[in-house]
Amino acid sequence: MNPYRFKSGRIAVVSATHAVVLMEHAVISATHAVELTEHAVISATHAVELTERAVISATHAVMLTERAVISATHAVMSTEHAVISATCAVVLTEHAVVSATRAVVLTEHAVISATHAVVLTERAVVSATHAVVLTEHAVVSATQNCDIKNRYYSKKQLL
Repeated sequence: MNPYRFKSGRIAVVSATHAVVLMEHAVISATHAVELTEHAVISATHAVELTERAVISATHAVMLTERAVISATHAVMSTEHAVISATCAVVLTEHAVVSATRAVVLTEHAVISATHAVVLTERAVVSATHAVVLTEHAVVSATQNCDIKNRYYSKKQLL
């Protein structure tokens, strides 16, 4: 009997056992590879979903930025309208002041005209009084002239 024959059989059993163990390891590794591939597919799907969400978020950010620009533009326009309105209010106030000043000037002219009318009325009264006085003088003169004539003619007749 060959002593190596049993050893070789043992080595063959050990080798076969190792082969089975290695096959099991290979199956386990393959199973792990399949699981890791499934995890990679799930991770890639999540990455695609997250990328889609990022694109949606970026789109929303762009839209919000556009709205902010529109709102800022509206605010600028509103400010411009407010400035224009305030300027108009100042101009209208200035017009009101000018109109009030003109009203004061016209009132002063009216007072001056009324004063002139009073002065002219007083002069008319003075002139009328003078006319009455002159008329009285004329009557007195005429009466005296008649008296003188009457005396003259009465003296003539007496002579």
